[in-house]
Amino acid sequence: MSDEVPLNEIDGPIVPPVSPTLRKRLQKCFDHGQNLMQQDKYDHDYANTMFTECVANDPGNPVYLDAFLENLQRKYNNKKKGGKLLGFGGGKGNLKKLAGKDDWLGVIVAGLALL
Repeated sequence: MSDEVPLNEIDGPIVPPVSPTLRKRLQKCFDHGQNLMQQDKYDHDYANTMFTECVANDPGNPVYLDAFLENLQRKYNNKKKGGKLLGFGGGKGNLKKLAGKDDWLGVIVAGLALL
């Protein structure tokens, strides 16, 4: 057995637990985004806003993340490149600054905005 202690036991949780009130609000956003995705033609950006809210506030929830990524796949028709990212360099520097400060929740939120 290893003597290593998991990171979450050293520093505590990286992301605070989600309150029941916030969980309910996030579930409403998720349900609304899912309803949008069931339509033949829908506003991908609006659905992206709904799913971004969910992932940013509960990044450990794989259901929210899967829906976010599925919406992006539909938006870009499964292309690997996606849209043109103007100003990507500035966002990349911001990610490095946040990572340097160990602001992992900030890194997640900034990464979602870049995607």
